Amino acid sequence: MLQSAEEHPLKAAPTGRYPFWSEPWLRAAGGEAVTRGTAERRRCASHLDSVGRFLAVSGWPRPAAEARRLRDLLLHGAAAGDLAPEVLRLTRRVARSRTLRRLTRGLGELPAGRAGELGVTGPALAADGDAHARLCVWLKEIERSVHGMDDPRAVAEGDGPRGRLDAHRPPSRVLLDALLPLLPGAEFACARLILASFDPDPDEFVGTRHG
Repeated sequence: MLQSAEEHPLKAAPTGRYPFWSEPWLRAAGGEAVTRGTAERRRCASHLDSVGRFLAVSGWPRPAAEARRLRDLLLHGAAAGDLAPEVLRLTRRVARSRTLRRLTRGLGELPAGRAGELGVTGPALAADGDAHARLCVWLKEIERSVHGMDDPRAVAEGDGPRGRLDAHRPPSRVLLDALLPLLPGAEFACARLILASFDPDPDEFVGTRHG
């Protein structure tokens, strides 16, 4: 059982570039022409990356590998229409898993009211609950994003995959601050699941450019 949890300094990422997962929105905020389809492709791939990590920590390796495979195909430009059936098959299989729900229910409870007080935005705020609720928000956003990857319109202001993009306090910093108090007292395996369910991106707060 964990007695305490604290942040340790991370190795700085290369400077002069945007954090990878939030890049489309930050480029658009900097005045570049970015389509909504480009942003939604990155959102979908980011959430597949998070789901793959969560499933691996949960001890479900085959769906985890499938999530990573689909992530890679998206990042390499596979057509949305070709991948959509596979993506939806994966998200619905994961959402239906009673075993996964039992394993993750009640872990890392973060009600929306408390999340809002802490400045949390994005999926962790929308989830209004535990690790399984956060997983389900990812799955729903994946399903929405996979159908929006061909949108040619300019990306509008909005949240990146982990929440509102703020140069002074990026969403992953907020997520890390919110999750650390939830870890003490948890068994090690449960603590790993809680961390995976928030999935803060170190690239967002270790020296990368935010515009």
